[in-house]
Amino acid sequence: CLKGTREGVLWDIEAWEADEMNESVYWLKGVAGCGKSTIAQTFAERSAAKGKLGASFFCSRDYPDRRDLHLIFLTLACDLAYRSSDFKTALVPIIRANPNVQDDSLPVQLGKLLVRPFKQTGLSATIVVDALDECEDKEPVSEFLSALAVHVNNMPTVRFFITGRPEDHIRSGFKLSSLRTKVSPLHDVNSATVDSDIKSFVAFRLDEIATRRRQSISGQWPSDRDIAVILKKTSGLFIIASVILRFIDSSVASPQKLLKLIVDPPESTIYEGRSGINVVYHQILSAIFEHANDNDAVFFDQLHLVVGSIVLALEPLPRASLAEILEMTPQDIWTILTHLHSVLIVPESESEPIRILHKSFADFITDKERCPDARHFIDAPHHHSALGIYCLKLMNTRLIENICGVPQYAMNNDVEDLPARRVLCIAAPLSYTCLSWAKHLQLSSQAGGNTSSVLTLVNNFFTRHLLSWLEVLSIEEHLHTAIYSLHNNPDQDLLDLIDDCERFVLRSFDGIKQSAMHTYHSALSWTPTSSPIRLLYERELMTKTKLVNAVSPTWDACIRIIPLAVGVSVEAVVFSPSGALIAAHGEYCMKVFDAMTGVNRATFIVQASICSVAFSLDDGFLVSGLFGGTINVWDVQTGTIFRTFEWNSSAYSVAFSYCGTMLASGGSDKTVQIWNILSGGCHCVFHGHIGVVTDVSIGFSLDLTFTAFLLSDSTVQTWNAHTRHHESIIIDDLSVFHIALSPNGSQLASLSPYHMKLWDLKSGGC
Repeated sequence: CLKGTREGVLWDIEAWEADEMNESVYWLKGVAGCGKSTIAQTFAERSAAKGKLGASFFCSRDYPDRRDLHLIFLTLACDLAYRSSDFKTALVPIIRANPNVQDDSLPVQLGKLLVRPFKQTGLSATIVVDALDECEDKEPVSEFLSALAVHVNNMPTVRFFITGRPEDHIRSGFKLSSLRTKVSPLHDVNSATVDSDIKSFVAFRLDEIATRRRQSISGQWPSDRDIAVILKKTSGLFIIASVILRFIDSSVASPQKLLKLIVDPPESTIYEGRSGINVVYHQILSAIFEHANDNDAVFFDQLHLVVGSIVLALEPLPRASLAEILEMTPQDIWTILTHLHSVLIVPESESEPIRILHKSFADFITDKERCPDARHFIDAPHHHSALGIYCLKLMNTRLIENICGVPQYAMNNDVEDLPARRVLCIAAPLSYTCLSWAKHLQLSSQAGGNTSSVLTLVNNFFTRHLLSWLEVLSIEEHLHTAIYSLHNNPDQDLLDLIDDCERFVLRSFDGIKQSAMHTYHSALSWTPTSSPIRLLYERELMTKTKLVNAVSPTWDACIRIIPLAVGVSVEAVVFSPSGALIAAHGEYCMKVFDAMTGVNRATFIVQASICSVAFSLDDGFLVSGLFGGTINVWDVQTGTIFRTFEWNSSAYSVAFSYCGTMLASGGSDKTVQIWNILSGGCHCVFHGHIGVVTDVSIGFSLDLTFTAFLLSDSTVQTWNAHTRHHESIIIDDLSVFHIALSPNGSQLASLSPYHMKLWDLKSGGC
């Protein structure tokens, strides 16, 4: 922060840091562009000067290693070890004992890399994590915050300062009860204070420009009115001030002329919120292209292509890579972007990524309502289609068999110099296109942006370069991308071929993942003889081994074989309600897999045999009932126990309510128990059943008014929560093995091997 600005906010943060009785976590939240990262940087510097800063991590969606959640705790531990020899001494043995800690879940990483060393050393430290919302996190509750909630109470001497926009998964994370958090909304800071800080920042930067470019500035500059007008245009957002000042300092024209374009006419100077930044971006772009010929279609086509590619690329691309993908030269890119440095960060080096200054520019230029000028507007579906086409062209040109020249039968891990070969042989443009082509086509088709020219390119890719693409993904350690690329590909004309490709990858996933060259050997050898992929690529079979009567002509029903650890037996499997996850359990272990790729998402170890498992409706929790009475509710995202219930009998069946707040269990003590997951207590108990309840199927109505459960004697008990009255329905069919309750609690469905019956709960009749 500029000296003398944001002092009120910084004072509050430093006061929190100084008082050990305060909350362990401080969340500075605010909308985009309000200055959160600058404050985080300043606080980190001040904390370091006092000797309190232990580590920091500044997230950014523009950098792969700074948007990866699984690198945060690793980086923080490294930073702490660098700053403290005591911490390093405690950490090194842990790393040696856990060489693959980077593959652990976030809660396990946090426990090993931070909690244990802090407990050993008793050190106090402040940890800064900025822009948490910019990390890739698809979970409904922030994965980072969920992990922190598990362990934060085990680190009483550690303070976590976190900034981020109040997105849904971030807000949900900070609502976790174990996270004692001080929440400070930056946008609620007194507007007069914010305006004063922005005014100081604007005046300081304009003075800098005047000093540096004094030869092109005459008279009194800037005037008090100029600063006042800019201040009104910012609407309290530092990012608008920053964009305006970068534009004034650009090479489009003299600073005086550019400032005049911004502040005149006076009636256009007062805006609120997003509309304010809309006008600023419009004024800047209009000024930049003031002398462009509106009829110069070639110029604007190239401008749209380059700017659209920068804005819509799935990760920032260097100028050299962008030029190769778009079939241009790096100098062409530089020329087109010459006057756009106020909204884009364009390094002089061709190998450094081009980035947008702020996400608000991408939001503006791709929204037709906010950017109605056709000269500036970027049609996102159209440009995603164009990028998809360029990606396919590059892959169809550059993909070759054994691109890295590795030994024919080598495992990837056995090729010591594979990382060096990868950098040398799989250039950045090819790497990007292999990972991103399908996503661009998917985004174009969702809004009708696809074009007929894609069909020929896709056909060429699938019939000539599929195996080489899988080889690259294996070497790049992104083979799972192939599953999503094929599964979501919208091309209906090649549907059968694409489906066959997906079956091929799924069936041979583990082999190809471990050995890129396996693609051309056993993977193809064991593909059905009439498979389109086998027929297309049989000429590329590298093995001399002939399989006699070993391969069927067509695919069987098995889609994917998921290997388990040696000695692990599976007793039951269950799909999550969304179908995205599969849980498999053995005697003392449960594993959760991605249903599409088969990749292991979580592993849970228990101390007794598992007899029942169920997912919550949102896939977020998994409950396991154990022989002996313990019921564990697991957080699937973090791999940790969220709640434990102790019971005096084995839980033969478990089920979540629709809302996820209640849990039912039935078992060997002739009772069914209803548990409150939030409070951790028993809500109610149903008694009076005849015999051991060995086969219980439980259903809830949507509003929790009715609960139903199936007993081993084919009796269904229903319970009304309002009247606390229960009824019995005699199904008289011992083959019934499952029931389901309608959301309104009025009907019940019973399922047997040969039929399903619907029951009216009021009359008890079928």
